[in-house]
Amino acid sequence: MTLDIQINAIANREYGRVGTPPTDYYIGLLTATPNPDGTGVVEVSSIGTGYARQVLPNNKTVLTNAYLGQVSNVAGIEFPAAVSSWGIVTDVGIFDSQAGGNLLYISTQATAKPFDTGDIAFFDIGDIMWTVQNIQD
Repeated sequence: MTLDIQINAIANREYGRVGTPPTDYYIGLLTATPNPDGTGVVEVSSIGTGYARQVLPNNKTVLTNAYLGQVSNVAGIEFPAAVSSWGIVTDVGIFDSQAGGNLLYISTQATAKPFDTGDIAFFDIGDIMWTVQNIQD
């Protein structure tokens, strides 16, 4: 789902040429589904767990060309092994910063997955995808 902040940023860039897209995006793992306005973000803790968001460069060597508003990764994305439990991951988020920043997109996983010590999160080619769409009420 494209969050409100990103829908507005896209519209501002397209109409009026305000702002520029990020050079890099960052993939984060979430343990609860956030709200469409970007509030309620509960990300895996980075304190003593070995967790860190993974960079996703915003270029065509790493991302597909958009088709029907959808973009996906063309290279695998691997997180480091968990040093301690990361909890149960329910969603994947795409952020505009390595830490903090804005959550731009979320993808709720079909099956929530617990990550215990030694587990590694890996996303294969095409596993990370997002769609920019206009939802009519």
